Amino acid sequence: MPYFLEGIPNVTEKRVVTAKTGSKAESVISIDSYSPNSWLEITIRNATTGEIYQQDGFQKGHSTYLTNTLKVNKQDNLLIEIKGNLITASVNFWIKPEINFEDPQMMNSTVCTEIEQTRSTLAYATSTPTPTWNG
Repeated sequence: MPYFLEGIPNVTEKRVVTAKTGSKAESVISIDSYSPNSWLEITIRNATTGEIYQQDGFQKGHSTYLTNTLKVNKQDNLLIEIKGNLITASVNFWIKPEINFEDPQMMNSTVCTEIEQTRSTLAYATSTPTPTWNG
């Protein structure tokens, strides 16, 4: 289940820092980052028992990756909860055909047998907050 995030408000924070060497002068830096009020959380659980199989997202205790793929290898009656605040997210679901669950050799397949689609199981950042030095 890949998700892609966009429309995240940025905030600029100013901090006073002291040089560790030389004159030990103070300067003000501006740091651009994502709004701390923006977050996304995806929870995949058993619909009957409530057991959580996987939980991930953006900020609020999770990573700041803007693209990620969640992989669940459970055949079950699943409940997928998507919650968020101040964020625009695109979430896609890729469900393995039943034949893949019955064949243990297909459990780790990276290509769906029904459609041509490759998935990535590693998250990566497409944007990084960067400091701007003033002073």
